Amino acid sequence: MITRIKTFLRIVYTTKNWIWASLIYLGLINKTEVVFRNGFRFRISGDNWKKFMDHVNFFRVFPAGKVSDKSVNIKYEGKDLIFYFGRWGPNIVNEVFGTNSYKKTLGEFDINGRDVIDLGASIGDSIIFFSIMGARKVYGFEPFPPFYALAVRNIKKNNLENSCQVVKSAVGAQKGDFLVDSTYDKMLGVYSEKFETGEKIPISTLEEIVENYKINKGVLKLDCEGCEYEVILNADNKVLRHFDYIMMEYHYGFKTLMRKLEKAGFQVKYTKPTRKFLEEKKSEYGNIEIGYLTAEKI
Repeated sequence: MITRIKTFLRIVYTTKNWIWASLIYLGLINKTEVVFRNGFRFRISGDNWKKFMDHVNFFRVFPAGKVSDKSVNIKYEGKDLIFYFGRWGPNIVNEVFGTNSYKKTLGEFDINGRDVIDLGASIGDSIIFFSIMGARKVYGFEPFPPFYALAVRNIKKNNLENSCQVVKSAVGAQKGDFLVDSTYDKMLGVYSEKFETGEKIPISTLEEIVENYKINKGVLKLDCEGCEYEVILNADNKVLRHFDYIMMEYHYGFKTLMRKLEKAGFQVKYTKPTRKFLEEKKSEYGNIEIGYLTAEKI
């Protein structure tokens, strides 16, 4: 009931003719055209309700935002940004630029002039965020081809090639590679399907990345749907200490990560986990405990 009320209130907040949208929601009519409060028009039916709600959630956060041709235009920190989002809805940019979760996680730490390693670059939104915050160079790692292509496109579209670079690679405990369907674009990270044929994607180690990009006093960000445990728990403490600040979204609790980072000489903070069950993940990974963790080198 609470979810239904929240959905209704979001529709009222973002649309002019919210009554008609509500009639679709209640199943009383089959289709209509909804006009958002900024003038954007959307043909809605029972079949594309999820897509409609993607727009509702986007315009709720960005009332003056624009949506066209699978791209969004937003303003952030005084900058006009454009993001192509592929099959994902426009609200894919909400986490980084709307709710400011990354800025909150960064806290008072100043990344100005620092190099950032971004594991789980997705469409390049977090890479661009760090660049706007003043990073000297951001190296984003994204293993899945559709997300990698979007990240490259978004960095180029926003004229940030000089400060941002995206690498088509996974990151793990050991060097190697794996096969993936070139069209695979599910945000499942370590829970992703296993393929016997497809594009060969390299696996880099954190030690290799630190050495190749000459990271010192850097920043490490992880939002890789579970890979944070393999990367952090298997990293040598000396490698971890090439970073002054580590920030991540954890997915299966924080305790092992916290113990490892404290032993490596970091002061750790975390948010309490939110427990969820996600059916789309493999059964052994369905129960998650998700939250944010930060570690600052002492």
